[in-house]
Amino acid sequence: LSNASHHSGTRYRATFESRAIPAGVVEQNVGEFERSYYEKYPKLQKQQTANARWAQATTEFLDALSHHWGKWKMAPDTGEITFMDKTTEEKFGQILENLRIAEEQQNISP
Repeated sequence: LSNASHHSGTRYRATFESRAIPAGVVEQNVGEFERSYYEKYPKLQKQQTANARWAQATTEFLDALSHHWGKWKMAPDTGEITFMDKTTEEKFGQILENLRIAEEQQNISP
């Protein structure tokens, strides 16, 4: 969605140009569209940024588990994950904190 909204001006311009609309009109309209998109929808930009951060944090979480497969355990009663290597466990703790922050940022109030 973020990628689509960032490239929407290009698609908007192509639509105008395909209909042989004068270049000055195209530039005026596309420029206004691109400037105003996030001004009109600031929460959309915040949500897209928060979603991207969450996706990155989730990827780091899964990568850490995958790269250290067999070198960590999960407590069945609490779900807590511990690593055999303390350095890795500390890094994983930071990854969990990044994930928690990313999840918090997704809760954008109206």
